[in-house]
Amino acid sequence: MKRILAILFALGAIASAPAYGADETAADNVPAPGPTGRFTVVSLEIGIAALQAYDGYSTVAAINRGATESNAIMSGLVSHPPAFLVVKGALAGVTIVTAEQLWRQHHRTGAIALLLISNGMMAVVAANNASVLRQVR
Repeated sequence: MKRILAILFALGAIASAPAYGADETAADNVPAPGPTGRFTVVSLEIGIAALQAYDGYSTVAAINRGATESNAIMSGLVSHPPAFLVVKGALAGVTIVTAEQLWRQHHRTGAIALLLISNGMMAVVAANNASVLRQVR
């Protein structure tokens, strides 16, 4: 579990690093400030997909070990793992598609903010799930 959280932390650190190269100005080769560029967006999209996948896996595993789902919206779905996992995939997909649309419409800060907030929320969920999994062994 510690290894998974370390990987997720590393993904977040990589994703928040400024992306240089395509954003450099031609005149003075000074990189644009802050986290910009496709690398950041793609890294955050990978992060949200990985976090949603881990949430799906860890929730199903915890339920199978006797835990209960605390999210009232998802509680009916967890008794049907395939449907639950499809919903988790769809949530990741909707987040990624929305971020891509924002990016293409030149709302790049909004796209990155959406992905950062989503990743942050899912990281908290993943940490909680890891804790629950340790308790129900």
